[in-house]
Amino acid sequence: MAARLAAAGNDVDLRVYPESHHGFTSFPTAMARTALRGIETWLADRLDRP
Repeated sequence: MAARLAAAGNDVDLRVYPESHHGFTSFPTAMARTALRGIETWLADRLDRP
């Protein structure tokens, strides 16, 4: 999906979290916190554009 979005001209940042299952960001783990910070930063960078 990331490749198709990028090919269509969209801004994409693909990050892989090895050994993490679907929905891992719902659990209070260090890896989930890291992933959520990345998501929040990515969104904030794009939503703050003029």
